[in-house]
Amino acid sequence: MTTARSLVIVCSAAMAIACAPSRAERIGDQTAEPPVIQVVGHDFALDAPDSLPPGLTRFTFRSDGTVPHEVSIARVKQGVSLDSLLRLELNGADITGLYDPGEGLLYTDVGETVDAALLVTLERGRDYVLICTLDEKGKPHSMLGMVRGLRVTAQ
Repeated sequence: MTTARSLVIVCSAAMAIACAPSRAERIGDQTAEPPVIQVVGHDFALDAPDSLPPGLTRFTFRSDGTVPHEVSIARVKQGVSLDSLLRLELNGADITGLYDPGEGLLYTDVGETVDAALLVTLERGRDYVLICTLDEKGKPHSMLGMVRGLRVTAQ
Protein backbone atom coordinates (compact mmCIF):
# COMPACT_ATOMS: atom_id res chain seq x y z
CA MET A 1 0.00 0.00 0.00
CA THR A 2 2.80 2.44 0.89
CA THR A 3 4.64 1.63 -2.35
CA ALA A 4 1.60 2.40 -4.50
CA ARG A 5 0.98 5.65 -2.60
CA SER A 6 4.64 6.60 -2.95
CA LEU A 7 4.61 6.02 -6.69
CA VAL A 8 1.53 8.22 -7.07
CA ILE A 9 3.19 11.00 -5.08
CA VAL A 10 6.37 10.72 -7.16
CA CYS A 11 4.37 10.82 -10.38
CA SER A 12 2.48 13.89 -9.17
CA ALA A 13 5.73 15.57 -8.16
CA ALA A 14 7.31 14.72 -11.51
CA MET A 15 4.36 16.22 -13.39
CA ALA A 16 4.50 19.38 -11.28
CA ILE A 17 8.21 19.71 -11.92
CA ALA A 18 7.86 19.10 -15.65
CA CYS A 19 5.13 21.75 -15.95
CA ALA A 20 6.69 24.34 -13.66
CA PRO A 21 8.82 27.06 -15.22
CA SER A 22 12.48 26.74 -14.40
CA ARG A 23 14.09 29.13 -11.96
CA ALA A 24 15.92 30.74 -14.88
CA GLU A 25 12.61 31.40 -16.65
CA ARG A 26 11.05 32.88 -13.51
CA ILE A 27 13.90 35.25 -12.73
CA GLY A 28 14.87 36.06 -16.31
CA ASP A 29 18.41 34.73 -15.90
CA GLN A 30 19.16 32.16 -18.58
CA THR A 31 22.20 30.79 -16.71
CA ALA A 32 20.78 30.32 -13.20
CA GLU A 33 19.53 26.81 -12.48
CA PRO A 34 18.77 25.42 -9.03
CA PRO A 35 21.50 23.28 -7.48
CA VAL A 36 20.93 19.52 -7.69
CA ILE A 37 21.29 17.62 -4.42
CA GLN A 38 21.34 13.84 -4.67
CA VAL A 39 20.10 12.02 -1.58
CA VAL A 40 21.25 8.39 -1.36
CA GLY A 41 19.40 5.73 0.63
CA HIS A 42 21.36 2.86 2.18
CA ASP A 43 20.34 0.05 4.52
CA PHE A 44 19.68 2.05 6.81
CA ALA A 45 20.89 5.62 6.42
CA LEU A 46 20.31 8.65 4.22
CA ASP A 47 23.30 10.45 2.74
CA ALA A 48 22.63 14.15 2.22
CA PRO A 49 24.26 17.43 3.16
CA ASP A 50 23.86 18.67 6.74
CA SER A 51 23.14 22.20 5.53
CA LEU A 52 22.30 24.07 2.34
CA PRO A 53 21.80 27.70 1.36
CA PRO A 54 18.25 29.02 1.00
CA GLY A 55 16.44 29.07 -2.31
CA LEU A 56 15.09 26.76 -4.95
CA THR A 57 16.80 23.36 -4.78
CA ARG A 58 16.32 20.25 -6.93
CA PHE A 59 16.49 16.98 -4.96
CA THR A 60 17.07 13.60 -6.63
CA PHE A 61 17.12 10.19 -4.96
CA ARG A 62 19.09 6.96 -5.47
CA SER A 63 18.77 3.72 -3.53
CA ASP A 64 21.97 1.79 -2.85
CA GLY A 65 20.22 -0.54 -0.43
CA THR A 66 19.07 -4.14 -0.69
CA VAL A 67 15.43 -3.14 -0.07
CA PRO A 68 13.37 -0.29 -1.59
CA HIS A 69 13.70 3.15 0.01
CA GLU A 70 12.10 6.57 -0.20
CA VAL A 71 12.93 10.06 0.96
CA SER A 72 10.28 12.45 2.17
CA ILE A 73 11.27 16.06 2.75
CA ALA A 74 9.33 18.25 5.18
CA ARG A 75 9.92 21.58 6.91
CA VAL A 76 10.21 21.39 10.70
CA LYS A 77 7.64 23.57 12.51
CA GLN A 78 8.81 26.84 14.02
CA GLY A 79 9.93 26.38 17.62
CA VAL A 80 10.66 22.65 17.26
CA SER A 81 14.26 21.61 17.86
CA LEU A 82 15.64 19.58 14.98
CA ASP A 83 17.80 17.54 17.35
CA SER A 84 14.85 16.60 19.57
CA LEU A 85 12.70 15.74 16.53
CA LEU A 86 15.39 13.35 15.23
CA ARG A 87 15.85 11.79 18.68
CA LEU A 88 12.10 11.26 19.04
CA GLU A 89 11.86 9.58 15.61
CA LEU A 90 14.75 7.23 16.31
CA ASN A 91 12.96 6.21 19.53
CA GLY A 92 9.72 5.43 17.71
CA ALA A 93 7.66 8.48 18.72
CA ASP A 94 5.09 9.90 16.32
CA ILE A 95 6.65 13.10 14.98
CA THR A 96 4.03 13.95 12.33
CA GLY A 97 2.78 16.96 14.32
CA LEU A 98 6.30 18.40 14.54
CA TYR A 99 6.71 19.24 10.86
CA ASP A 100 4.64 21.04 8.28
CA PRO A 101 2.90 19.04 5.56
CA GLY A 102 5.56 17.40 3.38
CA GLU A 103 7.32 19.22 0.60
CA GLY A 104 7.26 15.94 -1.33
CA LEU A 105 8.46 12.38 -1.59
CA LEU A 106 10.74 10.42 -3.94
CA TYR A 107 10.66 6.61 -4.11
CA THR A 108 12.91 4.20 -5.94
CA ASP A 109 13.46 0.48 -6.06
CA VAL A 110 16.65 -1.37 -5.10
CA GLY A 111 19.74 -0.10 -6.90
CA GLU A 112 17.93 2.54 -8.94
CA THR A 113 17.80 6.31 -9.26
CA VAL A 114 14.32 7.79 -9.49
CA ASP A 115 13.71 9.53 -12.83
CA ALA A 116 11.90 12.43 -11.14
CA ALA A 117 13.25 15.30 -9.09
CA LEU A 118 11.69 17.28 -6.32
CA LEU A 119 11.90 21.09 -6.36
CA VAL A 120 11.85 22.62 -2.90
CA THR A 121 12.22 26.28 -2.00
CA LEU A 122 14.35 26.04 1.11
CA GLU A 123 13.54 28.84 3.54
CA ARG A 124 16.34 30.85 5.10
CA GLY A 125 17.10 29.81 8.70
CA ARG A 126 14.62 26.89 8.71
CA ASP A 127 15.21 23.20 9.42
CA TYR A 128 13.94 20.29 7.31
CA VAL A 129 13.65 16.58 7.99
CA LEU A 130 14.53 13.90 5.43
CA ILE A 131 12.92 10.58 6.27
CA CYS A 132 12.17 7.11 4.90
CA THR A 133 8.90 5.78 6.32
CA LEU A 134 8.87 2.42 4.57
CA ASP A 135 8.68 -0.63 6.81
CA GLU A 136 11.23 -3.40 7.36
CA LYS A 137 9.79 -6.40 9.22
CA GLY A 138 7.47 -4.28 11.33
CA LYS A 139 9.89 -1.42 12.00
CA PRO A 140 9.96 1.86 10.03
CA HIS A 141 13.22 2.50 8.17
CA SER A 142 13.39 5.85 9.99
CA MET A 143 13.76 4.04 13.33
CA LEU A 144 16.62 2.06 11.80
CA GLY A 145 18.52 5.28 11.03
CA MET A 146 16.94 6.60 7.82
CA VAL A 147 16.13 10.03 9.20
CA ARG A 148 18.31 13.12 9.11
CA GLY A 149 18.06 16.84 9.51
CA LEU A 150 18.88 19.56 7.03
CA ARG A 151 19.62 23.10 8.21
CA VAL A 152 19.15 25.98 5.81
CA THR A 153 21.81 28.61 6.36
CA ALA A 154 20.91 32.21 7.02
CA GLN A 155 22.91 33.52 4.03
